[in-house]
Amino acid sequence: MRYYNRWAGNPKGIKEDISRCIAEVASDARSILTHQCLRKRGKGDQGLFCGIHAKMYKATEEFWCPKDE
Repeated sequence: MRYYNRWAGNPKGIKEDISRCIAEVASDARSILTHQCLRKRGKGDQGLFCGIHAKMYKATEEFWCPKDE
């Protein structure tokens, strides 16, 4: 299970929603906080990404997302 939005004020983070893309994205342009992508998964590697992040992953092959724990 992956966890998102871990920081000092929320050390446990938020558990992965298995219906959404696994990419971790910034909460807003100026924030250091992150959250799980809100788009529906079903594309890319093992169907874990949304259409947008699947293209990014394919292009760079170095897409970062939280590790399973």
